[in-house]
Amino acid sequence: MAEDEYVILIPEPELHASVVLSRIARAHNSSESTMATLSTSIIEHQVKEGALEFLNRLDETGLSTS
Repeated sequence: MAEDEYVILIPEPELHASVVLSRIARAHNSSESTMATLSTSIIEHQVKEGALEFLNRLDETGLSTS
């Protein structure tokens, strides 16, 4: 999305976002980089929503640093 911002799309309904985010957080916490802050936001695609609409909605969603 922007420099040092990434979007992870999870297409499988069985693969829960919380599991993916836990794995990312563990990898982030175990890395040697202590300068970066991991912030997350989760939204679900809505029926008949275009890609640009989806990304705009994601951009407007607040981030959590938990």
